[in-house]
Amino acid sequence: MQSTARSFYQRLYTCEPSSAPATDTILESVPQECVIDSSTAASLLNAFEYDDIVTSTKRCPFASSPGKDGLPYELLLALYQIDCVQPLVQRIYNDALQKGVFPFSWSSTCTVLLPKKGDLSSLRNWRPISLINTDAKVFTRLLQSRMTRPSKELICQAQTGFLPERFIGDNGLFLQLIQTHASLSSAPDIGLMLDQEKAYDRVHPEYLTKVLLRFGFPETLVQTIIKLFFGSKIQINVNGFLTTEFTQGRGLRQGDPLSPLLFNLAFDPFLRSILQEPSFEGFVFSPPTPNPYCVLPPAPVKALAYADDVLVFLRSPSDFLCLRQLYNTYADPSNARLNISKTEAFSLSGRSSLQWQEFLQEQGVTSWHDSSTSVPVRYLGFVFYSSNSQRDHYLGSLVQKIQNACNIHSQRQLSYRGRVTVLNSLIYSKLWYVLRLLPVPIKVLDKITSIGYQFVTKGLFPKIRREFLRVPRSLGGLKLLDPRRQQLVLQWKWLRPLLDPQGEPPISPVIQYLTFSIQSVFAAVDPLLPLFMPSCRKGSFGDQRMTVFTLFFKTMDSLSKSLRDISLTPSTCLELPLSGIYQYDPQTPSASGLVSVIPVPHAHKSWSKVKVSSAYVFDHRSGRLRRRRGQEISEYTGLVKRFFKSLDNHDIWLQEFFLRCCLLSSGNAISHDPGPVDFSPWCYGFQPADLVSVHTSTSQFRQSIHPQITAPKFKHDISSSSWLAFWKNDIPLRSRDIWFRLLHAKISCQETLHQVFPSVFTSTICPICHQEPDSVTHFVYACPAKFVIWDYSWRKYLNTPFNLIQLDKALFGLTLNIPLSLFNAFEKPSPFQVFACTMLAIWKAHWNQVFNRGQFVYSLVVSDLEKHITTLITYAD
Repeated sequence: MQSTARSFYQRLYTCEPSSAPATDTILESVPQECVIDSSTAASLLNAFEYDDIVTSTKRCPFASSPGKDGLPYELLLALYQIDCVQPLVQRIYNDALQKGVFPFSWSSTCTVLLPKKGDLSSLRNWRPISLINTDAKVFTRLLQSRMTRPSKELICQAQTGFLPERFIGDNGLFLQLIQTHASLSSAPDIGLMLDQEKAYDRVHPEYLTKVLLRFGFPETLVQTIIKLFFGSKIQINVNGFLTTEFTQGRGLRQGDPLSPLLFNLAFDPFLRSILQEPSFEGFVFSPPTPNPYCVLPPAPVKALAYADDVLVFLRSPSDFLCLRQLYNTYADPSNARLNISKTEAFSLSGRSSLQWQEFLQEQGVTSWHDSSTSVPVRYLGFVFYSSNSQRDHYLGSLVQKIQNACNIHSQRQLSYRGRVTVLNSLIYSKLWYVLRLLPVPIKVLDKITSIGYQFVTKGLFPKIRREFLRVPRSLGGLKLLDPRRQQLVLQWKWLRPLLDPQGEPPISPVIQYLTFSIQSVFAAVDPLLPLFMPSCRKGSFGDQRMTVFTLFFKTMDSLSKSLRDISLTPSTCLELPLSGIYQYDPQTPSASGLVSVIPVPHAHKSWSKVKVSSAYVFDHRSGRLRRRRGQEISEYTGLVKRFFKSLDNHDIWLQEFFLRCCLLSSGNAISHDPGPVDFSPWCYGFQPADLVSVHTSTSQFRQSIHPQITAPKFKHDISSSSWLAFWKNDIPLRSRDIWFRLLHAKISCQETLHQVFPSVFTSTICPICHQEPDSVTHFVYACPAKFVIWDYSWRKYLNTPFNLIQLDKALFGLTLNIPLSLFNAFEKPSPFQVFACTMLAIWKAHWNQVFNRGQFVYSLVVSDLEKHITTLITYAD
């Protein structure tokens, strides 16, 4: 087995001939101006400061596996902070940078194999990960940090992998927009997901050298990188046993911080060759219907890439033939190889195409997706469906995976907070990724929400209300994320650039295509119009179909907006629909500030299709808007007259922003110009006013979404600092759960059980003292048998006389400003720990008597209480 693995990877890492003429050809796609300036190039060779080395070491993931020397990052950082070794460390790193002189250990790596999809009996379906010595990875991390700054300006926008300010989700949104336009126009275009065989492992050193030099990287730096990456000695780890060494002639070692950036630079000429090839058409955006506003379509989209995952868009078979020729030109010098049998094709419109299928099969592409296939297309982990059955098939499997994960984690002894953490960050992790792009029916989201809620509250009776669990921990909740709300939050990354009229130009090109798509699909004068006004969202889809725009519209509708203080020009007002300029009560504007949600008999649903310009006209003499008179109303005459009648009868009222355009200007400052059409003032009508600010965090945005989360009410007011202390104090997890339930009054006392199950629990009398009704207060401390336990713990551990009022405020209000006794000062239990351990001991004794017919014995409860406190003190020491 070892010899087989060694032979396979020795062949893989052995260079094949690299064509120099093909290298020159492919590098012609890089524009002459696409080069690092001389000052930036020189700065890449500046000596490392020692603080840079230490900072880079701190940034490394401490959970990462070490190399062959076994030295972890934690120990490496400790060594680097010893004063006497600092000059030596700095000299080693700077010699490596400026002279290409490395420690011998940097040129020796161990490779482990991780399984991929497919037949695992074939080594082609295993991913080789290099375990590199940590001091060497600190060096390449330093190089990566320096080279990334200029590289992000060099690498074309089609590449979104491993670059700052570029986002994998942009590729998914691009594909959704393309599918939308293809579906509306019944375009015959297809998408082709290329599968490159061992893309990282086949990069040729000579080709990489020429690419880096072409981009203007200093020759000294390039030679340092080539020497470090190529010519190193490799051993393959097979089931814990290392093969004999062999030399790595080609390939970028996976697991090195610098490898993704080097691959992007090496791959960039190929992407540019596609984008610059005039005979390669790609997908052409065009308005689905004749647009009266003459929206100019953006450039065709030809390719999208995330590292080596490439999606190309083909308009005709000639595009495919052109693509093969371009790839061969790139493969000759780089040693790249296209795995055509694993390449997948799909119809962008969802329509079946026998012509495309026959052509692709002739070329060796056998995987094809359209609306008739049972499963949707998967690209970069995102799901793209062309039929409801595909969507339902995927969502059904997703719901089942979430249910299975909850069932597995339910077997663990997790606290309520622990369950929420596992649910939010682990079980729901795949869901968050999917929700960013996939419009999910509400009933599916509700089912997922119910599964998560049942997981968190399993074994809890009575259950805490779901909305209370979503409240931040500082207000008494557990910060349980709501899938419905979270899906809207995930849209903010793309909505904010659309809504920030004075912000920086959008970095992502997808924003330009999103703007065009909204404006063209909905035939809007401005892309903001459909975002703010539901009545302008008819477009070509109708009202019910879920599209790429559905999530954006839902997010916009969930935000608080007010138009009371904004000013629109008369020209802008004339472009609005009639449904957007009225309200039902001038004292109580609608929640959205744009369209009222209260049905009124006098409102007409067809007002949404009538533009304000059909009912009003700008009077140049008075500088204001006025009603059209008689013969001036040329269209929708009946609807316009009904609108005016509703206004005259005070059934509806004009919105304040529109009313200002209809009133005569005060003084002599009369403007005879209606002004430009500009909807950007709408973006200042959000509440809070700074919502569109670039500094708005995800948490702040989540809190702005309607309906607002209502904080629970407690017996006593509890401050945020008290809640913080509750979560931070070192107390038994089980007692924290009990205390949390107590604060929410969700204890299974006899009164509660009798109220819910009167036929089963016929009495409310306490099962311990058999004297009084068992209320929440009685359950916790008012029962005589339990009262003496509290009296004991209070007198022993707290330096104050027992006080029932203080006890109640401590248990139900987290008010624990109680001085410690001398004994406590030595033994160290805090008031939080004293109360938590006392509560836990009482809880265990109570239910032991109820379920196991044991006895609630004072001495046993006290002994259990002291055992818990002793355990806390021991572990604290």
